[in-house]
Amino acid sequence: MKETAATAPARSASPAGWENILSEGERIMWQGRPGPGLTLAPVLPGRMAKAAVGLLLFGYLPVMNLSHGWPPFADLSPGRTILPLIFFAVVLTALHQLAGYALTRTLVRRRTWYTLTDRRAYIATDLPILGKRLKSWPITVASRLDYDGGTPGAVWFAEEKKRSGKSRYTMPIGFEQLDDAGHVYRLMRAIQQRQNA
Repeated sequence: MKETAATAPARSASPAGWENILSEGERIMWQGRPGPGLTLAPVLPGRMAKAAVGLLLFGYLPVMNLSHGWPPFADLSPGRTILPLIFFAVVLTALHQLAGYALTRTLVRRRTWYTLTDRRAYIATDLPILGKRLKSWPITVASRLDYDGGTPGAVWFAEEKKRSGKSRYTMPIGFEQLDDAGHVYRLMRAIQQRQNA
């Protein structure tokens, strides 16, 4: 028997570029991109601690040299110059780590795309050298959603364990720098409520 429009089974055609990615019946609910603004979020405790030490030393150096007049260290003997140089090295290293982290995250966001379906959250990146990557996380009743309420805002929905040298830390995963973060958060809550019904 030949299929007609009335008898043919319903097919869910994936949008262009999503063929063989979405599951059967999976539907795209929202797509967007992060804003280009410079931000440190999510804040990593290790980097913030290093930056705090650098800033404290940066503030301490002028105080330490008030009795020496200007320019700083002008009347220090060679033997007493080593401590200020060490302080300056620590300050520059701390500030470089913080600024480098912020700049790297900003550059990555400019090559990032977000997609929310009725089942999963997708983050796609297209970075130099690393190329194109697509990661996804299921949105379930057990998913812990965290909306920061800012403008632009962020919605965090997962975590990833990472390692830097000998230290380990947890990196939050989510959609960042969104003008419509509240809308995206409500969509995710609706997904959870439907699953719980």
